[in-house]
Amino acid sequence: DNDIPLKNKGSVPKLNSGKIIIMKNRVTISKGTTPGYYYVIACADSINRIVESNEGNNCTASKTTLLVK
Repeated sequence: DNDIPLKNKGSVPKLNSGKIIIMKNRVTISKGTTPGYYYVIACADSINRIVESNEGNNCTASKTTLLVK
C-alpha cells in the first residue's frame, strides 16, 4: 500500500443512508513527498467508527491527478 495520508483541515457532516455530499477542502502535503502525479482519495469514516451494511463505498478517487513538485 503506497497511499500517503493527508492532513485534513475540515470535517464532513453526518450523512443519512444513500446520501451524497460534494465538498471542497484543503489538505496538507507532507514534506518529503516524492514529486510526481498523484490521485487524491477521499474517505468518509476512514477509521470505521460507524457500522454500515456496506463498508466498501466510503471512498472515492479524484478523476484527475495532482502534481506535487
